[in-house]
Amino acid sequence: MLSYTKIIDHFDDEPDLKVIRQEVFVEEQACPPEIEWDELDAVATHFIVRTDEHEPVATARLIPLEQGAASLGRYAVRKPFRGQGIAAKLLAYTIAYARSQGFTHLQLSAQIYAARLYEAEGFVREGDPYEEAGIPHIKMTKALTGRQQTAAGILGDDPAVHRFSSAADYAEAVLQLATQARYRLLLLTPDLEKGVLDQSAVLDEFVRLVRDQPRNHIRIICADDKPAVQQSNRLAALAQRMTSSLEIRTLRKDVPFPDQVYLIADQSGILLRHDHRSPAGFVCFHDPGLVRRLSDAFTQLWESSEENREIKPLTL
Repeated sequence: MLSYTKIIDHFDDEPDLKVIRQEVFVEEQACPPEIEWDELDAVATHFIVRTDEHEPVATARLIPLEQGAASLGRYAVRKPFRGQGIAAKLLAYTIAYARSQGFTHLQLSAQIYAARLYEAEGFVREGDPYEEAGIPHIKMTKALTGRQQTAAGILGDDPAVHRFSSAADYAEAVLQLATQARYRLLLLTPDLEKGVLDQSAVLDEFVRLVRDQPRNHIRIICADDKPAVQQSNRLAALAQRMTSSLEIRTLRKDVPFPDQVYLIADQSGILLRHDHRSPAGFVCFHDPGLVRRLSDAFTQLWESSEENREIKPLTL
């Protein structure tokens, strides 16, 4: 099943958040409504997972605390969609989001039966079990701070999260990853980002990468390729010349395009913008876990995309 996650800043903007939690917590687990619907929803960042047919399947929330900490909770997956790895993917997504926002510690109150799910992502148990709404829980925590860095900005060596907020810094981060990639780049973007992806320095690195080894490749998924043609995007021209090693596909119209923009370099480098309408995001040069998960998501989208028919030969 192809699914995607959306970030929601205001709880009341997304009615399906309440639908999922009502179904899972209030009806299925008999949680009292006065406990489920608290004042923290108003200050939390919410996450909702949908299928490619827009059906809501899962939710979670993140609440900022003091001194760089945040609380994760309200993880819920509707019964028909359990057993498909959705909970684990949503947990990994929310952890990555928290890291990108500069949080250094996470805590949560886990139902005992689900503790192993959180332990798989590095959470540790603290204290003794207790009851919430008649259900056994355990407090769990996770530190997001990495080890002291000795190779800042080096692909495969630097696990620190480097945040950026401007278009110029985003373009620089793209170039940093492209320069160090040794065998693959995977890019998800709404369009071909004229002014970023067609920088001469970036194009030079694309050419260098695909010519280094026959198996090296660059794959790009976009939502709309027409702006690239209309703007004479030089990346489109390069792809036309290197059709086997630099491929650009367009996501099918029946598949919702994710909000995110991300660039994957080899097996460890990741650049992620949670909202394609904003240049803000982060780059990390060594996060193989996140890279693996986003690579799997990219593969699903690639299989749901089509050969780009709008790109014509352009002049470099």
